Amino acid sequence: MTATAFLRSRTVPLAPPVNPSRAAFTARAITYLIALGVFLAVAWAYRAGYYRGEPYPTSTFLMGPWGHFHDLTDFFVPLRANDPVAAFSVYPPFSYLVVEPFVWVGQSASTVIWLLIAVGGLGSFVARQLDFISPMDRAASVAVLTVINYPFLFSFDRGNVDVFVTVLLAGFVWSLQTNRPLVAAALVGAAGAMKGYPILFASLLLIRREWSATIAAVVVAAVLTLASTAYLGLGVGEMIDLLRTNLASFNESYAVGNLGLAFGSSLFGVLKLFSVDVLGVSSETVHSMLPIYSAATTLTLIGAIIALWRLPLRFWEQITLLCVATTLLPAVSSDYKLLALVIPLALFIRYGSDDPWRWWYAGAFVILMIPKAYVLLRPLSGGIDSAANLGVIVNPVALLMLGGMVLTAGVRRWQTERPDADAAEPECA
Repeated sequence: MTATAFLRSRTVPLAPPVNPSRAAFTARAITYLIALGVFLAVAWAYRAGYYRGEPYPTSTFLMGPWGHFHDLTDFFVPLRANDPVAAFSVYPPFSYLVVEPFVWVGQSASTVIWLLIAVGGLGSFVARQLDFISPMDRAASVAVLTVINYPFLFSFDRGNVDVFVTVLLAGFVWSLQTNRPLVAAALVGAAGAMKGYPILFASLLLIRREWSATIAAVVVAAVLTLASTAYLGLGVGEMIDLLRTNLASFNESYAVGNLGLAFGSSLFGVLKLFSVDVLGVSSETVHSMLPIYSAATTLTLIGAIIALWRLPLRFWEQITLLCVATTLLPAVSSDYKLLALVIPLALFIRYGSDDPWRWWYAGAFVILMIPKAYVLLRPLSGGIDSAANLGVIVNPVALLMLGGMVLTAGVRRWQTERPDADAAEPECA
């Protein structure tokens, strides 16, 4: 057998859309709405900054230019000094190993490599999901869903390493669609080793009774974590203590303090904004709210995993629910995590849903993909990172709406026992 024949034999076609013409129209509508939303936000910021002379933050929907690409380059100093402990963050040690090649090539080349990985990985995933529409529409949709959207622009502005997690998750979803559970396990295990929370996506392997793949995902995550810990010259106990200490400090600054508020999509940000700015509670009260919130969201997350198992959710709905939960529920959740929603958005478009709520789904996705910095909810007096725009409220509400509709649809199918709602069917894109 030739190499070409072997590759063809391993190709598993994606399920066609339920209604191709409706799916193509949905793709065009979502593409144009996102492009329009980004254009209007750029025009608004340009007018505020260059014609009205307004300072940051009203002159942009991104962070200040002094922090461009710092989420990546902040890794450089401790790694170049061979002393990662000096700046050990809340990122697990495998993230340091992933970033090390960027240190070797320097900042300018890192920008190019970051773009190649982000655009190549996410763009190829979106292009494959939208292979049923015309080449012109497909090119426009790939460009918008990959690059011309707020989460990507925000992630690129920060040079955030979570984009690599998004690419790994896209590969995980693709592997499930094409019935490659062990490849999916390796990818989600690597994503989990890099940031922790993505290992929750392995629950999709579990509910499909892919026992060996589920175990493989956990093993990959553990091996990569231990190998990275050893590579950095740390002991396992030292690594755990550092992560625990840094996480406590991180929560004080970002969850209790204001560093995680300005560009966050966490439900806790809405609660904190209301509690502090409307009810006038103190930071001590906010601190006491945090463990209660963490306990409540942990139970909610467990409930979401049970819903994946018990409800007849379509594949795009399963991915949407996991993306919503891992973005909305953490006490700190920056807007770069919204980029992962491109994955279920592409799946939603391909499915060509006959759901009467399909335009509500589309509207929620569009809202999450466009900037919303038109209204400043909190002035700059509290410091640069305490300024909060409308997105701090709108994004969590849109996420709640999206997750709520998915769960409601699943409950309705469960009640009526519809035969076309098979949750264990990986091709339901």
